[in-house]
Amino acid sequence: MHDTKMVGRATFLVFMAFAFVPSLATVYDVGGSGGWDLDVNYTTWASTESLFVGDELRFKYNASKHNVEVVNREDYDACTNKSVISSFKNGDTLVTLNTTGLHYFLCSIERHCANGLKLEVKVSSQTIAPFGAPTSTPVPPSHSSTTALFPRFNARVLGAMALGLFASLAT
Repeated sequence: MHDTKMVGRATFLVFMAFAFVPSLATVYDVGGSGGWDLDVNYTTWASTESLFVGDELRFKYNASKHNVEVVNREDYDACTNKSVISSFKNGDTLVTLNTTGLHYFLCSIERHCANGLKLEVKVSSQTIAPFGAPTSTPVPPSHSSTTALFPRFNARVLGAMALGLFASLAT
């Protein structure tokens, strides 16, 4: 009887760990070591990144020369800022990607956008396969990103294992 209760508690704790252990977002330094500046090809940079809801983009730039504006598709294509969603000019801007789909950023100073200082990124939803189910091979982040401690899926698995181990030791 005692063993059955212990297994039941451990199973419950493992289940709760999967339900409540948050995924860890990745922070991407836009443009890598080049930052947010005219010397970087942002189409190439964006094509090497896999972005998910909850990830963050860090724009590092000289605030006296550039800004970051979140815009809609029309403004992005035309390099205008008629319908700005958000505007930043602090030199170190962190933008959290809260929704799936395409997101658009540009610098509205002088002709910077027309000269390539704009970014379009695609954000996907994060799906976690059930424990034991096959998963696709994750694409490793480029050198310009950092992940807190562990990749997304591994953090959940490790959290569940730690809680299960703790539960078994506590009884």
